[in-house]
Amino acid sequence: LHKALGNAYWQSQGLMSLTQRYFQLRQSWRTA
Repeated sequence: LHKALGNAYWQSQGLMSLTQRYFQLRQSWRTA
């Protein structure tokens, strides 16, 4: 259970960083 929770946590963390990167990319494209 603990390992599964950890995997889900890291997966969500990676997803968050991915979305943040995506939004930053969109903003840079808009300003370019």
